[in-house]
Amino acid sequence: MRILYGVVGEGMGHATRSRVVMEHLLAQGHILRVVVSGRAHKFLQDRLGHHPQITLHSIQGLHLVYEENAVDRSASLWSNLKHAPESLRQNLKVRETVLENFDAEAVISDFESWAYFFGRSEGLPVVSIDNMQIINRCEHPSEIRQQPDFQLAKLAVKAKLPGAWHYLITSFFFPRVRKPRTTLIPPILRPEILAARPDPAQHILVYQTASNSTRLLPLLQKLPFSFRVYGMGREGVDGNIKCCAFSETGFVEDLRTARAVIAGGGFSLMGEAVHL
Repeated sequence: MRILYGVVGEGMGHATRSRVVMEHLLAQGHILRVVVSGRAHKFLQDRLGHHPQITLHSIQGLHLVYEENAVDRSASLWSNLKHAPESLRQNLKVRETVLENFDAEAVISDFESWAYFFGRSEGLPVVSIDNMQIINRCEHPSEIRQQPDFQLAKLAVKAKLPGAWHYLITSFFFPRVRKPRTTLIPPILRPEILAARPDPAQHILVYQTASNSTRLLPLLQKLPFSFRVYGMGREGVDGNIKCCAFSETGFVEDLRTARAVIAGGGFSLMGEAVHL
């Protein structure tokens, strides 16, 4: 089967999960055309670009702007609007390429809109694989549903991929499903995590996506622990903190030997921590 696969590039969890699904699909003989934005494009290109049955295209996707470890909604909106014309031009070029050279039979989207809209416009079945749809398609306690942030998140998730053929939702908890065409599945773990054996040492792993946070490291320096920090966009040792560059091998090693994990978000990391 010829499958168009879309991967959102905000954070790396979508890419690591999609890599596992793509490797499975390729092993089954399917042909993949992948559209992916952000850092996820290089990650997938490095790991799967050599395979003869896969082609990867870089597209422009929505992104978030962080200010002191929190999403700045106004700045995120303005930044995406500012880059919208350029993003549209690039994405239209990719669409022309896909239409000319690839007769897709189905679409898979990991919370990515480009592939979703392509599939809907071409009348193709769209399968959603992500962890976010649990917000909209499952039951949650009333004290959670009544929170304004939950309501805002639900609206955003509901608007992201409406009317898909089926929703596969990765989760490590299993609330009651309230909508049809919805299946909860365990976290999709990369083979390196499945092969890893937990051996806790003394350090704590810290994963941080907001590299411009100025308060995190000073706070960690006040604590009586050793920290391995990923996602700050820097390298080096400062007292009890070791800032690490992105390395899948190094990250897995530091994760399996960590005594604990601190993360500002990221479902994939939480799933890996639960597994280990």
